[in-house]
Amino acid sequence: MNKIILASGRIIIGLVFLFSAVTKILSIDEFELYIFSLQYFGFNLSTVIARLLISLELILGVLLILNLKFRIVYKLSLGVMILFSLFLIIQFILNNNENCNCFGDLIKMNPLESLIKNILIIVLLFLIRNNKSWKTKAENKFIIIIAGVLFFIPPILSPPDFIVGYRYKNPYSISGEDAVYLSNSNLGYNEGRKVLVFVLTGCKSCNHSAKKLTTLALKSGNVDNVFLYFTGSENSETHKKISEFYDNNSIAEFPYEIVSIDESMRITGGRFPTIIFTEDAVIINKFGYRNIPEKGFYEFLQK
Repeated sequence: MNKIILASGRIIIGLVFLFSAVTKILSIDEFELYIFSLQYFGFNLSTVIARLLISLELILGVLLILNLKFRIVYKLSLGVMILFSLFLIIQFILNNNENCNCFGDLIKMNPLESLIKNILIIVLLFLIRNNKSWKTKAENKFIIIIAGVLFFIPPILSPPDFIVGYRYKNPYSISGEDAVYLSNSNLGYNEGRKVLVFVLTGCKSCNHSAKKLTTLALKSGNVDNVFLYFTGSENSETHKKISEFYDNNSIAEFPYEIVSIDESMRITGGRFPTIIFTEDAVIINKFGYRNIPEKGFYEFLQK
């Protein structure tokens, strides 16, 4: 009976690690943006860290289920859970109640909820501490192969943007124009250097762009120089959707306006989001979500 309990506990923890890794892979954009939003790392490094964490969870999960090198895997799992818990405690103290992405975007949990989950896992780890590993002659080779394959699954399934950036280089056109013209804008888009962001409220990539630009703008102190332009009609329903866009994505209070569908299509060519760097309304450069340049953003607005 004791062996059954130990095996059950070990498999449950392994499945939790695997479930956590899979849900993160399925919402990798959200996960890497969450890491970036903490403002500890640049965006490219955040994308690498996101995939390393997923790889680690995959490896720990599979090794726990297969019961290989249990003492080492047990210590690593316990250490990972303690570190994650310390991070969550800090977020709780800072009153950051955003989804911590522990289970990606599939199951949203705030830091306190996730901390309780981690404590339960740590207790379960403590209960199975006397588990004995399954041993085989080819154990070490088997582990190396498993760990190697699992390590590369996240970057293969979802390569970081800076690796596959060539796929996204400037597919955006402005209908041959070299300047932006908006017929009824009061934001001062044509005065000095500005970043104009054309979005749709129901566009997932637009949500991601707004989150990424929030971190970039907060780090550089340029929130007032980023303007959002929502495509739609001037009515209460559109304003409601815009309010939800800001609230649901926890983005900065960027100035915004609503532009007509015709005007938006003329400027973006029907591609959303479209991010345009302008100086006195003259187009300096344009990007999509995948190739917003972090360093270029800072340098452009700080000149």
